[in-house]
Amino acid sequence: MERKTCPTCGAAIDAERSGGLCPACLLKEGLEAEGTMAAPRLRCHACQSTLVDDARFCARCGTAVPAEPAAEGDTVRAALEAKLQAPYRIVRLLGRGGMGAVYLARDLALDREVAIKVVKTDSSAREVHDRLRREARTAAKLSHPNIVPLHAFGEVEGMPYFVMGYVRGESLAARLRRDGKLPEEEVRRIVADLAEALDHAHRQGVVHRDVKPDNVLLDDESGRALLTDFGVAKALGSETLTAVGSVVGTPSYMSPEQAAGRADIDGRTDIYSLGVMAYAMLTGRLPFEGKTAADVLTKHLTQEPPPLRSLLPTLPDSTVLAVERCLAKDPARRWPDARSLKVALGVTEEPRLPDTHRGVEGQGILVAYIVMLALATVRGTGTPMLGLTLVSGGYALVYGMITALLVREGLSVGQSQRAIWTEPSWWPLWYPRGLRRRGNVWDRLPAAVRRVRAWPAAFLALGVLGHSDAILHYIDWHRVPVPLHLGVVAVSAALFVLWYVLMVRSRRELQRQGLDPRDAARVVLAVPPSRASFWARPHIAAVLAPAAGAETPRRADSPHDQLQSILRNADELSGSLRPLGAQAAVAARQLLVSIEHADRELAELARSLDAGEGDRLAAKIEAFGDASVPIRQLLEKQLDLVRELQARIEEGRDERNRKVEMLKTLALHVTSLRARAAETPGEVPSVSERVRALCDEIGGQALALAEARTAAGQRSPVRGSARPGRTSSGPGASS
Repeated sequence: MERKTCPTCGAAIDAERSGGLCPACLLKEGLEAEGTMAAPRLRCHACQSTLVDDARFCARCGTAVPAEPAAEGDTVRAALEAKLQAPYRIVRLLGRGGMGAVYLARDLALDREVAIKVVKTDSSAREVHDRLRREARTAAKLSHPNIVPLHAFGEVEGMPYFVMGYVRGESLAARLRRDGKLPEEEVRRIVADLAEALDHAHRQGVVHRDVKPDNVLLDDESGRALLTDFGVAKALGSETLTAVGSVVGTPSYMSPEQAAGRADIDGRTDIYSLGVMAYAMLTGRLPFEGKTAADVLTKHLTQEPPPLRSLLPTLPDSTVLAVERCLAKDPARRWPDARSLKVALGVTEEPRLPDTHRGVEGQGILVAYIVMLALATVRGTGTPMLGLTLVSGGYALVYGMITALLVREGLSVGQSQRAIWTEPSWWPLWYPRGLRRRGNVWDRLPAAVRRVRAWPAAFLALGVLGHSDAILHYIDWHRVPVPLHLGVVAVSAALFVLWYVLMVRSRRELQRQGLDPRDAARVVLAVPPSRASFWARPHIAAVLAPAAGAETPRRADSPHDQLQSILRNADELSGSLRPLGAQAAVAARQLLVSIEHADRELAELARSLDAGEGDRLAAKIEAFGDASVPIRQLLEKQLDLVRELQARIEEGRDERNRKVEMLKTLALHVTSLRARAAETPGEVPSVSERVRALCDEIGGQALALAEARTAAGQRSPVRGSARPGRTSSGPGASS
């Protein structure tokens, strides 16, 4: 094979080496390119448009992106692939930041997905590499369900990298950028998860020093919060503050003792950072903001944050006290440890099973059904009593042994039974309230969806009764007339058809509310109610009822709130979708102007009409028996005018409500468009067409309204001097 030398360092390399550099220089060039960690240029092979890092479909033409898209100019990936060919296969880029790049890879030896993070450092600083290695050894000792495990540490031609567990989900930072703020119940749960992780680390003598939303991952399956990047901030030292792109991010979550450069840092600095994060999740804003990192650090040292109670008047006292104590300037006034913080939050948790017995969690219903089938099968054999005794006795013995093992591991008998019979993570139907998983949204589902999901549970219950009859044989089906058999089959078929019709209607109703067909099908039946990550997506959460104890005044129900939602989401659209976002913003403003005009007209009409005036006029007309009496004729004309006004008010209210619903639908569509652009770009064209069609309809109505106003000469609907009720109630009315 032909050999040549690297033009940068003179090392011998293969002639066909990508970029013409050795792996060390290639990696350094990739990490330091333009000093900004610019993302590589991923392009669609069909239309050649630029793709985002994690795209699965082209946002322009909808073409599927290969599992391993070619990243033109991604020198970091090229260097990793050249160095790590044997143990790992690089799959794709997950993200870039000021401290390095993260790639999804597959561990070929253990056949598992991992995340490889390449850290950007000064390769000449040997002491930085040594510190990273020492901190990696310390962090690798941490084993906790809320901590992302560290599998390995190494160097690629002088550049350090970490191999960590891969969490399928999103970062808390991405969630906050999308939603702004989170429900109070979810914030308490996330803080409790992170407090557990920090308590475990602090007991091992490990201080994180860089607790922030970017270092918190939300698991897509369970919704659990996991903390990552232990020890990296400490090992890099001051480089964390000077890294490009991290100047504002990290100081915003620093404790006062970190900002002051004190050396006596302990676990309470992480508690302060966790308090800042909780404050941001609750309010949608940071407690301290500034134009520069120095401004933010100064405020951490000298100022108190705006009180939570002033921003969230309905927030429970326990949450306010827990967060504000985390933010105390003096470490001695904060929570003494993370465990105390979790206890103060009062978050109830499901029993955490030992790893060796985690497999029994939620398996009670499945095993019971299998045993029921086995008993029904044995009942049909020639020796039913012996078979029933063996099967039921064996099941009881195994069940008792599992319960005893769980009790020995520290669970009470009640906790062990709850663990066995708790709702399975895959269960999509109704389940008893006391056994549901944390975060279950069953009570928040639309009523039609609950009906669709409840019927299959009833069918399963009938199936269990049928198997019970096969076991106990309390019905002699041979003596049941054939017509009754046929009637049972006909009723079952009719019920199934009715259930299918309800399911189709529910899906169509959800599509009218802004969901695409695939998400509508998931909401109706496919996704379990306990999968918190799915139900937390903004366009999905919009169809749910508010959570118990949620701040109803904060829900975006008013037209102004809907407009702000559209403007916020439209502003986050980029590329070819930005003009559509601007069109949606214009249409939303036109609708709001039209709604406000309708409100003014309705208010003017309401002032022209007294409550109950029509009934009073009708009573007076009834009192004048003779229809030829002039005063009765006058009253009848006034009653006709009152009824006309009432009809106009009702018509105006209906039109106003229709426009409000149209504004809500537009807000849902724009929210869905933003979510699709970030998660499933292949679905963007269908959503964008719905947004465009709705904007055109709104624009046409606005134009028609403007022409009507011009034609009418901006006439007032009813003048105060002609109010009909005043004449009828005056003295002359009864004379």
